[in-house]
Amino acid sequence: MDYKHRADLNVIFLLYNYFDKIVSVAEHTRNLNEEKLRHLIENSSEKMVFVHNSLDYEAVLAAANEPPDFEFDADSFYFVTMGRLSPEKNQKMLVEAFAEVVAKREEAKLLLIGNGELKEELAEVIRELGLRKHVMLLGQVGNPFPLMKRCDVFILPSNHEGQPMVLLEALILEKAMIATDIPGSRSILEDGYGLLVSNTKENLVLEMVRVIEDRVPNKRFDYVAYNKCAMAMFYHLIT
Repeated sequence: MDYKHRADLNVIFLLYNYFDKIVSVAEHTRNLNEEKLRHLIENSSEKMVFVHNSLDYEAVLAAANEPPDFEFDADSFYFVTMGRLSPEKNQKMLVEAFAEVVAKREEAKLLLIGNGELKEELAEVIRELGLRKHVMLLGQVGNPFPLMKRCDVFILPSNHEGQPMVLLEALILEKAMIATDIPGSRSILEDGYGLLVSNTKENLVLEMVRVIEDRVPNKRFDYVAYNKCAMAMFYHLIT
């Protein structure tokens, strides 16, 4: 897997010693960063902290009420994912897993929102797997929230995330959730807000089929309380 900016990171990490605090966006992400970087950063256990991202939940809710620029089929079950089309987002494995889901559940559909370097490769995989009626590459969408609101499940198959805003936005819209069990996604979903699965194609297939058949409910996300907590963390850090 090619991460084109990885070669620059060691130079950036050395600069961290010049800062008073190094802020991650989630506790699990902070802990992983501290574990990996403590040999480069003086006093890393105190210097490395975390503050959650804040949410403009009113804007998300208002935007979601706009009509979607997509014609939904009433007889289909829709999954949706959103993010740049790049290796760390792992959409290729998701599409490959989805081929097995479709073999079991013909009504399954998948919307991929976003653009990126893997667009052509993903289009070819969709074609080769015979999924053009089931998987739609929608590209960059000005307002994705009406699409997300009308889909049945939001799925995030990422290999790496900090604190994925898109999961928080999907929770505002009360979506059922599936995400690979990585630190950033775990920090949001671990208390019952969604299904966390091991990062393998087989586990994605199992959970996607299960959520179609069982309609697994999520714990309700209190985005107002979350946002108050995030802002309090921020102001505590800077005062």
